[in-house]
Parts: sequence; C-alpha cells; structure tokens
Amino acid sequence: MIFHFSPTEKEISAIPVQNLNVLISDMFNATRKGWHLVIISRSTTEWLLENVELDMAQRVFIREVHQSATQYGNMIHNSSVYIRISMSDSLKAEKYLIKGNEILIHIDKILSSRILDRTILLTEDVENDPSFYKIIFDYLSRKLSFPRYDYETHGGGGNRISSAYKILVNDRRNVVCIYDSDRYSPGFGRNKAEEKLLTLYNSSQYFVGTLKSTIGRELENYIPLSILSDLHGCSENPDKSIIINAYEAQKNEDPKNCIWLFFDIKKGFNVQSMIDSGVSEESINWYMEKFRDHMPKDSKSVTVFGERTINTFLSDQNSQEEFRRSLRTTEWKSRYMEKFNEIVWYLVAAPRKSTY
Repeated sequence: MIFHFSPTEKEISAIPVQNLNVLISDMFNATRKGWHLVIISRSTTEWLLENVELDMAQRVFIREVHQSATQYGNMIHNSSVYIRISMSDSLKAEKYLIKGNEILIHIDKILSSRILDRTILLTEDVENDPSFYKIIFDYLSRKLSFPRYDYETHGGGGNRISSAYKILVNDRRNVVCIYDSDRYSPGFGRNKAEEKLLTLYNSSQYFVGTLKSTIGRELENYIPLSILSDLHGCSENPDKSIIINAYEAQKNEDPKNCIWLFFDIKKGFNVQSMIDSGVSEESINWYMEKFRDHMPKDSKSVTVFGERTINTFLSDQNSQEEFRRSLRTTEWKSRYMEKFNEIVWYLVAAPRKSTY
C-alpha cells in the first residue's frame, strides 16, 4: 500500500525522538522487504538527513526515497486509496479520516498497530483463490504501472473465514479480505459469515484494510461462461445449453441483474435444494424467471459445472490465457474491473532492496 509522509517542519520537530525513530525503522523495513511503497516529501527527507541520527542503511534508504519522490509522487493522485501519516491532534482519538482517495491515520495509530507489516490477502481457499486473483492483479499492476505488488496469503473457508479474520484484526494487521457473497439473486441479503466479518471490521479501533465480497455469487462467476463451458468435463453436459441460452437472452440487460452473476456454478440450480436451504421465495422465483423459457417443461433444476471447476480452470493454461484476454473486453471491465481497481491499490509495493 502507499504510505505518504509529508509533515511540516513544525510537525516533524514535535514528534518525540523515540517515536520518529520507530517510524523510520518501520518504513525502512517495509521498503527493504518490498511490502509497501513509502513516499516521503523532499522537504521531509532533507530534514531527516540533517536532524536525525540514522545508521548507514537508513541514510541510503532516505536518499533513495528522496530521489524517487517525483517518480512515485504522481501515483498518489492516480490511486484509488493511499494512507497519509498525520500528526494532527484532532485525529488522535479517531480510527482514521477519509478524504477522497486519502486515508489519514495519526502517527500514534500507525506505531501501535502492525499496519506497516506485510499486507495479508485473506480468502476462503488459500490455494485456488489467490492463484485466480493473481491473474487479475498481474493485469492491473501492469496497466497501472506499479513498481510491483505484494501480499502474503491466508485462508479460511466458509464460516472459518470470520475466525481467521478475527485473529488478524486483533493483531491490527492490514488485511485485504475477499469473500464469496453466496447470493442467489440481486436482492439476496447478507449471510451470517458476512455479518460477522462486517462486525469485526467496524468494531476495530484501528485501520485493518478492506473487506470486499465477490460481485456475484462466488469467485467462479468472474470467469466468462464461454470459457467455463469449454472446460474438460463441462463441454458434454446436456444442461450446458440451458445456461448458455439463458445468458445470451439476458446479455444486453443490466449486468447487475444477469443470471451468470448469481448462478451456482458448482452445484447448479435446484428448486428443492434451495427450499431446503431456506432460500427465499423471491430468489427462487427470480431464478425461475431467468430460466423458464430455456428449460424443459416442468423441469426445476440445471446442473452444469461441478465442484472442481476452479481447479480445472487453473490447470488449463489455454483457459487462463483466454481469461486474460477477456479482462480487456468492455463486458468484463464494465461488470467487474472497478472493484478490482479498488482492491489492487491496497497491494502496491516498492521493489525489494538488496542495497541496504
């Protein structure tokens, strides 16, 4: 993530020496390990070099940050989000303050948390989910001209994700948590796991990153139907034509109301199973309306892809390459790219340094 430190001379002079030394050490460590992108104003770097006792490695770090201030400074204006380290007394009692794309956090909150430690990407599946999202992050980091991006992965499937998230929030870490919405329709409410995550996020007294649900039902819904329908094990399924026809019939509708966003790719559509799971009549009727003209008479189920869809996709290089191409299409961009553009700025980082 981008951390911007640009206090006035009066503000930086008022920071206790011990606190300033800890902040410099934390920013130095985050840069050396390539965890975050630290931007320090030129006037501040000059003051630090003249007034603070720094070891040789820290002096090299401050000089390099000084030289790159112009190069990376423009990223602040283009970013969807970044953190500004504040010395304002009015922020001391606040978790943070948001101004546009800027999150202002008091220096005391920075020093009493682990926000400058490596960012954590928390997903439900610790193997498949990060591998899938990495395809999108790679594309966006190149498009946005990032020096690089960085995170460590943690996982917690289903309801376990809230337990994993609780530990990280209590540890005051910077977490990008992406979880499945599990919604059956546009009007479907939050599930219990999502409610727990939101409660934990809102109850923390520190900045703990961001929570993002999938736009549709699950991660698999980000993959275009044309790609999934050609995967091994899916191409011969007789129900495949039902979902294809339903999708094509709704292609020009509001994307947020598209059946492909909410179709259960792993289990398919089965009215009785949805009733047994307590799905609302409204959501079931929404499904039936979308499929009615494309299903055999009296049919109330559609089975297409199966539980191992994402595994199959991630083991098929041709499908992944086709997905990369789909990221450049107007359809994919209009439906999904805005959310991922918000997420990826939490991951931006500096190149790892071997010079200090």
